[in-house]
Parts: sequence; structure tokens; C-alpha cells
Amino acid sequence: PLDRGGLFGATAAADGCLRILRTASSAGEPWACECSGAPLLSVAFSADGASTASDEFVVCVGGEDGRLVLVRKGVLGFRREVIHRGEGFITGVAWSGRLLAWSNDRGVKVYNVATGQKVTYIAKPTDVRICSFSWAEGDRLIVGWSASVQVAKILAQGPTSASSEKLYAEIGKPFCCSHSVRGVADAGSGNLAVLLECVGRLSVNLCNSGGEVFFSAEVPL
Repeated sequence: PLDRGGLFGATAAADGCLRILRTASSAGEPWACECSGAPLLSVAFSADGASTASDEFVVCVGGEDGRLVLVRKGVLGFRREVIHRGEGFITGVAWSGRLLAWSNDRGVKVYNVATGQKVTYIAKPTDVRICSFSWAEGDRLIVGWSASVQVAKILAQGPTSASSEKLYAEIGKPFCCSHSVRGVADAGSGNLAVLLECVGRLSVNLCNSGGEVFFSAEVPL
């Protein structure tokens, strides 16, 4: 993935190394940071962006060792912080503002990077191996499970400062889809986009948060 400003790109590799490179034509050699002895499966840049002037950025990586690691690159090099471990492969990471979401063998979890609070846990159904998820406007997390979609909204418990806020989640009831879910995204105005697969064919549905479809089209392969 690229950072928000498109200044840096990141790769998570099978050798357990995170590699960061500038996107400019005169980028030079990438930075390499050893994060694990096992393959890395997911990576996401901080939503706050990066600085090319000082080559500073924050990246989150997860992999087969079950550890979720925040990697901060500053003028003195890399600093690593393990914020979660021990629940199986981490197969996806998504970052939005202060909120970080990741998926593992048990489900999807949300963490407040600003305060260190583990906000919520959305359990994975027993018949699902890998899920898809994406952040949407208004601190909503869209999660696709096999042939269903679920939406969680992150809310604050009363007026607090950014450094002391306590968050909680309202987790909506899943709605069923006609085929297997292969991706989810924000469609604006509280609506969702859901990518579906059926017998080698892909289609996209636009629907409201309750699953009512108002547009559908096949996606060319």
C-alpha cells in the first residue's frame, strides 16, 4: 500500500521483513525492518501520513506469528511496539485516524492508537476462514463474512479529550448477501459497496447499512 500522501510504499514479505520505499523516481534503496521470523501477511500506513523531509512514518504489520506490530521510523531509525499477539495469523490491517482494525483467527479487533485502548472485538463465525473489512466515514467499520456483511460504529463515552477518550462499539446485526463476499467499501452517505463472487463472476452491489440493494452491476474480469 501507499501512505495517504502517496510519498511512500510498503511491502510485507515472506521473510518477515517490512520494506519501505519512496515513490519518487530518485527513491534509492528501500528501508528494511525485520519484524518477525515468520511471513508477514498484512501492512497499513498510519492515517496521519508521512514526512519526506525527515523520512518519518508509522506502519502497522501483522503475520503468521500472530503479532501486530507498530513500526515507527524516525531520524534515529526504527522503533517497534507489539500491541497484540497470540490469536493466530493476522490476515488484514486497516487504519483510519486514531482507529486501527485487524483480523485474525478469532475475528476482527479495533484498537485506539491514541490511548492504547482495545475498543471492541467482533467474533468470526465458525464457518468463515478469512474476512474482508474496510473503514467508512463516521468511524464505521464494515466487515464481510463469507456471504454476510456486518457494520460496527465506534462511539465515545461522553465528552473527553483525545488523550483520555473511552470508546465503545455498536455492532449491527449481519445481513445476508446473495453470493460470497470478496470485498467491502464505503459508498458515501451511509451506504456500502459490496463485491460479490459467484462461479467465477464478480458483481458489485450498492446498498444501505441494512443490506437493501439499490444498484447492482457485473464487474468485468
